[in-house]
Amino acid sequence: MEWFTKLEIQNWSKSPALYMRRVGPYGPENHVLMETFKQWLRTHDLFTADCVIVAAALDDPGQTAPEKCRYDICFLCPEGIAKKYAHEMPCQQLAAGRYAVFQIKHTAEAMQQAWNECFSYLLDIGHKPDLQKPVLERYQKQMVDNHSCELCVPLLD
Repeated sequence: MEWFTKLEIQNWSKSPALYMRRVGPYGPENHVLMETFKQWLRTHDLFTADCVIVAAALDDPGQTAPEKCRYDICFLCPEGIAKKYAHEMPCQQLAAGRYAVFQIKHTAEAMQQAWNECFSYLLDIGHKPDLQKPVLERYQKQMVDNHSCELCVPLLD
């Protein structure tokens, strides 16, 4: 049995994203940030069926001191929404590019296995990960409601 249920190579365009950032060791506090962020989205009626949340661990804990590791939770949104809430929450641009998108079960175990195996798997099938960009965890509300999520690995062209 594979550790993922589906793999697609996707080309993403640049997208505005409202976000919250946490700085500190990766771990349970990242989950707390996610719940805080989802509550903010609910308060503003943005946690809808087509809501897409992206989580990004921006630093390699093997290269960066744990207390300096950055973790962002982002809400992908149209430019108009980003401007509407700019006074409440910072906005960044999610980079365009090619991504290997693995659909996996929405469990801690499945996510850990995906992180452990995705890079070697991609190399085995002829794709080279772009290690200069962050790997993203994508949570589309409709998928999460069905106990799935995605691990999105940037690829070199």
